[in-house]
Amino acid sequence: MVIYAHRGFSGCYPENTMIAFQKAYAYGAKALEFDVQITKDGKIIVIHDEKIDRTTNGKGFVKDFTVDQIKKLDAGSWFDQLYKDEKIPTLDEVIKWLSTIERKMIVNIELKSKEFSQRKILRELINVIERHNFLKHHIVFSSFLIENLIELRNLDRDVSLALLLEWNKDYSVEEIMKLSEIVNAKYVHTDVRILQSDIVNVLCNLTNVCVYTVNDQNIFKMAKSKGIFGIFTDFLDKMI
Repeated sequence: MVIYAHRGFSGCYPENTMIAFQKAYAYGAKALEFDVQITKDGKIIVIHDEKIDRTTNGKGFVKDFTVDQIKKLDAGSWFDQLYKDEKIPTLDEVIKWLSTIERKMIVNIELKSKEFSQRKILRELINVIERHNFLKHHIVFSSFLIENLIELRNLDRDVSLALLLEWNKDYSVEEIMKLSEIVNAKYVHTDVRILQSDIVNVLCNLTNVCVYTVNDQNIFKMAKSKGIFGIFTDFLDKMI
């Protein structure tokens, strides 16, 4: 299975920060997952929530701050005072670092905001990657918002996409595959509850299924036995 470092090595370091990504790489992660949002001035930054409250010393919505204002925030102390100097990275900073490391990682970028359905934002997303000569076949874009995936597919026919689904036990294999085919998704990402469903084995035979968030070794073994393609974990040390 592919083991994604979920928001970096987020079980031991502040999520979606450079130290979380660097420690994941140092530990031997072959795949990395992080989230992106849009600032007031249209810059792409790496943060999970729509608001900065949970993971910084600021308050408010990401969309109401410029990137310069975001850069003044402390993005590490909420986790531990050891990381008080950590900042929210821009996508440009992360891709630049990824392009310099010796062992290339698979990178899953989750598009959080519906603004990623705008062509100009998607173009900037692709431009950042191309600017650093980071190969697109190393990247998977995922989103819960299918309109983001539709516009991204319209913009780039070759990019790898993942249909991201909140698990609903009423989903049928046919419904999931129909949604997947709309954007020609290479992967389906959903939460671990699918492991308890009747459709998991059938779905794994039809597409590449990845599940989040797996922090328990027994769940890991179950996922492996079901034929799951990949998992997202906060604790690389437990899963690797």
